[in-house]
Amino acid sequence: MSNGTVPLMLKVLHGTIDANEEMLFLHWLSDVLREHRSKLRAAERKWLKSRNSTDLSVYQSLLSSFSANVFTAKTSYYHDKINNCCDARTLFKTFSSLLIPPPPPPQSTLTADDFAVFFTNKTRSISDQFSTPQTEDNFTTTNAHSFSSFSPLSETDVSKLILSSHPTTCPLDQIPTHLLLAISSSVIPSLTHIINSSLHSGTFPSAFKQARVSPLLKKPSLNPALLENYRPVSLLPFIAKTLERAVFNQLSMFLVQNNLLDRNQSGFKSGHSTETALLSVTEALRLARAASKSSVLILLDLSAAFDTVNHQILLSTLRKMGISGTALQWLNSYLSDRSFMVSWRGEVSKSQQLATGVPQGSVLGPLLFSIYMTSLGSVIQKHGFSYHCYADDTQLYFSFQPDDPTVVARISACLSDISSWMNDHHLQLNLTKTELLVVPANPSFHHNFSIQLGSSTITPSRTARNLGVVMDHQLSFTDHIATTTRSCRFALFNIRKIRPFLSEQSTQLLVQALVLSRLDYCNALLAGLPACTIKPLQLIQNAAARVVFNEPKTAHVTPLLIRLHWLPVAARIKFKVLMLAYKTTTGTAPTYLNSLVQSYAPSRSLRSASERRLVLPSQRGSKSLSRTFSWTAPSWWNDLPISIRTVFTHFQKTSKDSSFSPALNQLILVLTFFSFSFLSYSTWLRVLY
Repeated sequence: MSNGTVPLMLKVLHGTIDANEEMLFLHWLSDVLREHRSKLRAAERKWLKSRNSTDLSVYQSLLSSFSANVFTAKTSYYHDKINNCCDARTLFKTFSSLLIPPPPPPQSTLTADDFAVFFTNKTRSISDQFSTPQTEDNFTTTNAHSFSSFSPLSETDVSKLILSSHPTTCPLDQIPTHLLLAISSSVIPSLTHIINSSLHSGTFPSAFKQARVSPLLKKPSLNPALLENYRPVSLLPFIAKTLERAVFNQLSMFLVQNNLLDRNQSGFKSGHSTETALLSVTEALRLARAASKSSVLILLDLSAAFDTVNHQILLSTLRKMGISGTALQWLNSYLSDRSFMVSWRGEVSKSQQLATGVPQGSVLGPLLFSIYMTSLGSVIQKHGFSYHCYADDTQLYFSFQPDDPTVVARISACLSDISSWMNDHHLQLNLTKTELLVVPANPSFHHNFSIQLGSSTITPSRTARNLGVVMDHQLSFTDHIATTTRSCRFALFNIRKIRPFLSEQSTQLLVQALVLSRLDYCNALLAGLPACTIKPLQLIQNAAARVVFNEPKTAHVTPLLIRLHWLPVAARIKFKVLMLAYKTTTGTAPTYLNSLVQSYAPSRSLRSASERRLVLPSQRGSKSLSRTFSWTAPSWWNDLPISIRTVFTHFQKTSKDSSFSPALNQLILVLTFFSFSFLSYSTWLRVLY
C-alpha cells in the first residue's frame, strides 16, 4: 500500500470511532475492544514514527480486525436492544435512543428548590400585574341550560375508563400503573366508591391535588445552568386522572349538546385537529385571494396562559353556562389548594402552592381553558375579524380591498381590545412574539405597514410558523415543504447510520414514525399545488423506501413502493382530502368544514340524487379556486366510482369476512388510512388517479 492511502486509512479509523459516536461507546465498546483499540493506536504511532513497510502492514492488519470486531459488536448490541422491545411504543423509544442518545447530565449547581421557586415566581410575576378580577363575563346563555350534578358511575364504567387510559405512571402513585392495570378487576369496586363519593360530595380529594414536576431542558444547545432554559413537565397520579376523565365525559357532553363550546376552538375536541383548524384558515385566505382581496393573518402569543387562569373568572364563566350545584362545587374544589414539588437529580423540593392556572398534564385542564377563552371570540368579531383557536394558539384574520386605507387602524383597534380582554382575564399577550402575515391579492401587490400597540411594533413577516406549518405570504407552502424535506433528510441520515444493524420490518416502522408522519402532517393544505412544488416530498418518500430495503440511491423506486403499499405523495394528499370530504357527508367533520361543502340535491327526482355527489362551485373568473378545499373536495369526491360513494349508506350492514368482498375493499379504500395491506397498489392508483 502506498503512502497516499494512509490518510484514507486514518479517515476510516476515525470514522469508525469518531466523536459523534463516543456516547454510544459506553454501550457496545467492550473491554476487549478497548484493548484492541489501544494496540491499534500504538501500531499507528509506531508506523508514523518509523515509516516502515512492515509496521504499516501490522497497522493495516490490526485496523481491519478492529473494524470487523466493531461491526460485530454494534450488530449484536442493536439486535439485542431491538429484540427486547415488547411493543411498538417501546421499539420507537429504543430507536430514538439509538439515533439520538440522551445528552449527559448538565453540569450545574441548580437544586430542586431553585426550580420550584423559579416556576412559582414566573407565574406569580404575571398574575401580580393584574388587578382584582371582575367576575362579570360577556358570555351569556339561556337559563334552559342547567348542569347541577354528576351522574354516578358503575363498575363497568370505571373499568372502561381505566382500560382505555394511557398507562402513565407518576412518582406519587401508590401503586404503579402497570400493576394497577394487572389487578384492576380486584380494585375496581374500591375505585368506583372513591369516584362516586367525590362526585356526590362535590369534593376533589386533597391527595390528588399534588403534582410532581420534572424540569426539562428546552433545547440541548441551551445553557443548562440557566433556569429560564427549562420547562416544567407536570405529572399527576393515575387515579386522579381517571376521576378527571369521569368528570370530563359528563361535562363535555353537556357543553356539546347545548352548543356552549366555541365552534372555532379546535383544541382537544373529538374530530378536530391542527389540520382542520389550518384548513379552515387557509380556505378563507384562498377564497379572499380568488376574490382579488388581500388578507391579514395575526398569530397571537400568550405567556404561560394555562398557568395564569384566574379561578374566580373561570368559575363565573362556568356558572353563566348553566353549571351549578354540586358540579360547580366539585370544579371549585378541583381548582383550589393545589400544589407541586420538583424532582431533580434524586432530590425533591419543598411543596409550592398554586393560586392560579389549570393543572398542566391534566385531563380537565384543556377543556377548562377552552371555556375560559370562550368570550374572546365576540371581541374579535366585533371588529369584523374572523378567528380560530387551538388551545392557547389564537389566530385572527380578515380580508380587505388592496387599496383600503383603514387596515392599520382596524388592526390596531382590534389588538387593543384583545389586549384589554387579556388583562381583564389575567392573561398576558406577548406582542414581541405575535406575528403578522399579509397575503396580497396577487403577487404584484406589496403591503408595507406596521402596527404600533403601546411600546411594541408588529411588522409583517414573509413566513410564520402556525401550528407546526410554515405559512408564507403567497400561500405557496414552499417554505413548509423545504422545512419538512430538511427534517426528513436529517431523520433518514440518522436512520442510515444504524440501518446495517436493523431488520427490514424494524426499519419500516422507524421510517413510518419519523419520516412518513412528517410527510402526512397537514398535507391536505397542499391540495391543488403544482406537481413540481410537491416533488421534493416525493423524493423524500423515494429515499425512505430505499432505506427500508437498504437499496442504493439509484435503485428503481416503484417496485419498492408497491411492496410497501405506500401511496405516492400526491395520492396521499388526495386521500386525506377524500377522507375529510367523507366526514362532511356524514356530518362528523368540524362544523366549520361542513359549511364549506354541500351535498347535491336536484330540484326534481333524478337518478343522480342517490349518487351522494357534492356541489362543485364554479371556477368562473378565478383559477385559484382549484386550490381551495371547497372545490377540490367535491371535485375529487365526485370523481370516485359510484360504488364507493354509495357504499357508505349501508356500511353498518356490510359484513366483514376474511375474503374481503369488492364492496368492502372499496369501503376500506376510502375509510382506512393505514390499511394499505388489504388492497393492491394498482387499486389505489386506479381510484385516486
